[in-house]
Amino acid sequence: MLRRKPEEVLGMWSDALRILDENSMKYYVEELEEKLQQVTKEKDEKLRQITKEKDAEIAALKKQLEELNGK
Repeated sequence: MLRRKPEEVLGMWSDALRILDENSMKYYVEELEEKLQQVTKEKDEKLRQITKEKDAEIAALKKQLEELNGK
């Protein structure tokens, strides 16, 4: 086949490479999306924790202020 129709073999090879490239690109995009979701999840959790700590700090300061104003 290669000797008779090299263009056809090269065309099939090119198609195979194109498909591999598309699949590789999809795989890389999926991997990046998963990493992005993980990083986003971690940052969201950190922000929730910081917010919780700050809310507790604000509540404690309000309590101290009320105690000072009540005396």
